[in-house]
Amino acid sequence: MKKIFSLFFLVFSCVYLTNAQVNSKSSSAKSSVSATTAKKPDLLKFDVKSHDYGTITKGEKRTFTYTFTNISKENVDIDLANGCDCMTLDWTKSIIKPGGKGEVKVMVDSNKRDKGDDENDNINVILTNTDPKTKNPIIYQLGYHYLIK
Repeated sequence: MKKIFSLFFLVFSCVYLTNAQVNSKSSSAKSSVSATTAKKPDLLKFDVKSHDYGTITKGEKRTFTYTFTNISKENVDIDLANGCDCMTLDWTKSIIKPGGKGEVKVMVDSNKRDKGDDENDNINVILTNTDPKTKNPIIYQLGYHYLIK
């Protein structure tokens, strides 16, 4: 019985210590990702970064356009914009030169949602431009909210 207890204690200790090391590594990785994300280059300045559609009656469609200015000294190109499955998105497909303006048009189709849905989420605007430090695409997030009645 003592051998079984000792074996159980040894296995439990190994699992606990391994898990503690994995959690420590993942939290330090998260903090380095957050620090990198927070320091992304500012290329676009959005007039509004969040929109509240309010209460939408089931069957109704609502639109909103996020507008922005290229505040950088380089050309900017939007590769992709995505949101929830109830949205149709369209965005400026041409290169936006420094000082130029662009937009992300959003249409919410309440037919694709259930009554009572209370949605708070983001639209991701992914550029072909990359962060020089990380070499990852630069991503902007635009918030939205609506309630389906």
